[in-house]
Amino acid sequence: GVHITAITRSDCFRIETSHGAYTSDALVIATGGLSIPKMGATGFAYDVARQFGLRVTGTRPALVPLKIANDVFGAAESPAGIAVDVIASCGRGRFRENL
Repeated sequence: GVHITAITRSDCFRIETSHGAYTSDALVIATGGLSIPKMGATGFAYDVARQFGLRVTGTRPALVPLKIANDVFGAAESPAGIAVDVIASCGRGRFRENL
């Protein structure tokens, strides 16, 4: 329930919030990614990184929903506990794992 309104740095970091100001020698931002805005995920951490001149790499989806037709699993009511050996590849990257 605390909202950050500004972050600045001179001798130390100063974080302005809806509940007052805080100072610190270091700042660690642990936030979710951009992928699930319904859960409150935002680009806040990326904005702060850019504000302080840190290089931010482009983002791409990493985890996405997988939809499968109801009849794919046959008698199984749910895919829970079912694994399929796959080889996943993208460009030169490749790995073998259970899906």
